[in-house]
Amino acid sequence: MTDPLNITAEKTDCTDIVFTETQVGDSSAHGTNGSEDTRTIAYEGLLADRNTMQLNASFQVKIRKEKGFYGPGVHRLLQLTEELGSLSNACRHMGMSYTKGRKLVSTMEKQLGVPVLETQQGGKTGGYSRLTKEAKLMMHCYAAFLEEAETILQEVFQKHFSEFIK
Repeated sequence: MTDPLNITAEKTDCTDIVFTETQVGDSSAHGTNGSEDTRTIAYEGLLADRNTMQLNASFQVKIRKEKGFYGPGVHRLLQLTEELGSLSNACRHMGMSYTKGRKLVSTMEKQLGVPVLETQQGGKTGGYSRLTKEAKLMMHCYAAFLEEAETILQEVFQKHFSEFIK
């Protein structure tokens, strides 16, 4: 039977955290007289490399026409469809039903007015889904827009929140 293991952490200052590991068990298993075997491990500078306390800004972009139809989820669905060769596999990989994935693609096609996928149903050679050139262009434009918007967002954030950022 495994002995219970208790680990506690105590923050001593911004850069040091002390973890105390206490193992309580059968005295015969540890060669002790039944007392706790306690070891303390100090991790100096654990937080020095991770500035988890710094403020930052983030955003999420959704493209709309009559309604929203393209955002991070649809973008990832199309990426996976391209990588895995089928919408069905992409949906499965994302933990999404095929019906939901097909509906997202259909909404995108209606909003853009162009096909997004070229498909071939199964058979001896198996089925596939390929992105149309319009879908690939949309993915490229979305990624480029996000990259540029992220740069601008961080500049504006720095301008307005510099007093809080150290």
